Amino acid sequence: MTISLKVLAEDGLHVIDAEEGGTILDALRANKLSVEAPCGGAGTCKKCRVMVKAAAGSTYVLSCQTKVEAGMEVVLETLRKGMVVSLSAAFAPWPETPREGLGIALDLGTTTMAACMVNLQSGEIVASSGCSNPQIAYGADVVSRIVASDEGNLQPQRELVVASFEKVIRDLLKQAKVGAEQVKCFFVAGNTVMQHLLCGLDPHSIGVAPYEPLTLFGDVRDLRTAETEDCAPLAAAFLAPCLAGYVGGDITSGILASKMLQQEKPLLLLDLGTNGEMALGDKSGAVSCATAAGPVFEGANIRFGMPAYEGAISQVRWEDDQVVCKVIGDVEAIGICGTGLIDAVAMLLDLEVIDETGAFADEDEVDEEVAAFMGEDEGGKYFVLAPGVYVTQADVRNLQLAKSAVISGIYVMLKARGLQVEEVGSLLIAGGFGEYMNLENAAKLGLFPAGLLDKAQSVGNSSLGGLVQCLRSKEAFDALGRVTSECQYIELSTEPSFNEFYMENIGFWED
Repeated sequence: MTISLKVLAEDGLHVIDAEEGGTILDALRANKLSVEAPCGGAGTCKKCRVMVKAAAGSTYVLSCQTKVEAGMEVVLETLRKGMVVSLSAAFAPWPETPREGLGIALDLGTTTMAACMVNLQSGEIVASSGCSNPQIAYGADVVSRIVASDEGNLQPQRELVVASFEKVIRDLLKQAKVGAEQVKCFFVAGNTVMQHLLCGLDPHSIGVAPYEPLTLFGDVRDLRTAETEDCAPLAAAFLAPCLAGYVGGDITSGILASKMLQQEKPLLLLDLGTNGEMALGDKSGAVSCATAAGPVFEGANIRFGMPAYEGAISQVRWEDDQVVCKVIGDVEAIGICGTGLIDAVAMLLDLEVIDETGAFADEDEVDEEVAAFMGEDEGGKYFVLAPGVYVTQADVRNLQLAKSAVISGIYVMLKARGLQVEEVGSLLIAGGFGEYMNLENAAKLGLFPAGLLDKAQSVGNSSLGGLVQCLRSKEAFDALGRVTSECQYIELSTEPSFNEFYMENIGFWED
């Protein structure tokens, strides 16, 4: 039986059809209304919370565990804010090739998407926009999205993201005060799974050995759906070439932006978004790999974790016997994002709340002022950062697994290139997480070799940076096409040394 369900979202009131007996999450997904569900609806992440207004009053529930009922009204919490597009000065410009009209570059991330509009004649960025990737309703990472696709949700995921593309494009056009006919080219880059879902291609083969994608792209696609038929820029989108199933167009675009393949000394590029992708190389060639570490840095699998939205603790320090937190939006803290988690765990290490193995101390083993912030519940020991937000033992363990995966991937690439850490000329850390990360704390925890700290630099969105270079220069566009032939992919799941490095780097000791 179908019933009507009222849903109040950021863009107003929606009255949607819902199957009685189905969950609120099912109804929201079916009607393309997005809600956070990093666990894919299993009820474990506790992040698909919505407010429900019913006869008995208003209460918060998990949308994946709550059945729809007649007369129910749902209020979606609005946490998503416009994304700030940041292109680093670390990326030297390619020679410009002036053309007429405008171009759009869009980085399709697993958690967020960012776009900008470029004047093709002057190279100037005339507008920028962004939003969350609504596919998060099907899970936080690419594996969850592949599973959702296997369960019959390929087309819904495609329709969700294309609808968001259209909104971003219209926002860019509105900002620039131009019509769609002025857009002469539209370039898109994302990881390989995201690009498959965008095009309606089944990503199943990427999720099973030998992890082969259906295509590596590097071509023009018509992205329009029935509901976005009149959005002209979607009709001919160039999708950046990918390197492998888990190293996508976002990395090839980042490699281009960094000019890695023109460097005299080896350059290490880490893109620490939802997926942990990385590359190492110079003018003699490069290697790349990917780890499954990323979701932790976006807040997944963390008790109070969340992306870098309003209300997220983004910085943490210990000062005058107190925990001092910076919260995005200067509002009351409701969770913690990846950069805040890095700071918090580094602080716990300094305060000896955790030891080098990551284990929590007992309250009587630390200073009295520190012990005042400690507690324990059925989930184990924790440390309070702000009212209702704390770091647990499980959070520390999950961060250890993630950071060990990243640094172990780095060591595998160094081994493949026959290099020592000190031979690396520079380390560029890309992605929204990397842009705001405290590099000293990251090195202290062993996210990357401490010997690279003085060579490390956060560079913002390298994927978008590479696409903008391509819009500005035909030479850059041609060079993007050559990246895949000059960069070798290493599959870490079949690389024996990865497991060795992984176990060696699981703790917080000096590398």
